Amino acid sequence: MKPNTPVEIKFVPKRMHPEFKIKPLFSLCALFIATFLWLMVENDNATQKTPDKIENISLVDLQLQPRTFAEFNKKGVVIYLWASWCGPCYDTLTTIQKISNQTSGNVRLVTIALDQDIDALKTALRKTGFAGDTWMAMDGPSILINGPLGNELQAIPFTVQLDAKLNIVGSSHQPLTSIQWQQLLSGNTTLGKL
Repeated sequence: MKPNTPVEIKFVPKRMHPEFKIKPLFSLCALFIATFLWLMVENDNATQKTPDKIENISLVDLQLQPRTFAEFNKKGVVIYLWASWCGPCYDTLTTIQKISNQTSGNVRLVTIALDQDIDALKTALRKTGFAGDTWMAMDGPSILINGPLGNELQAIPFTVQLDAKLNIVGSSHQPLTSIQWQQLLSGNTTLGKL
């Protein structure tokens, strides 16, 4: 071969060894697992954040007397948001009343109606037989949009749980079963564990 003569090199691919096919798949799986674990840790950190304090909302009882969440100090509270025009709420109110008659738990229950019509509210309470604490949200359904009592679906029924310091410790827009209501109202569980 003469110096300065171009040399032609031909690349002939060899069959890939099976060991080399596994490495990209293993790397992809390892990346997926690492991402999954990171997301779980981030989600756990998000759920362990400082609980939201319940905000002051303009509330009145059935006699139109002002009420506040401060009345609940030193006792756990379950708040059930509903309205007279909410069909599923009727069954829940009936269930809650039956359970309240059987349970003397450490948790106080208050239902907050989003109605602006007190007569419709009283009719709904008569139909369901619910005799517990019922308050009206003077701002109506708008409390579902803003603040800690709001929810991403802006829907009712909606249940919120407060601790003894009035921090929101759980919420759910999922309907609860009789057993879940019994556990919740007796203070044996939290909404997050149902």
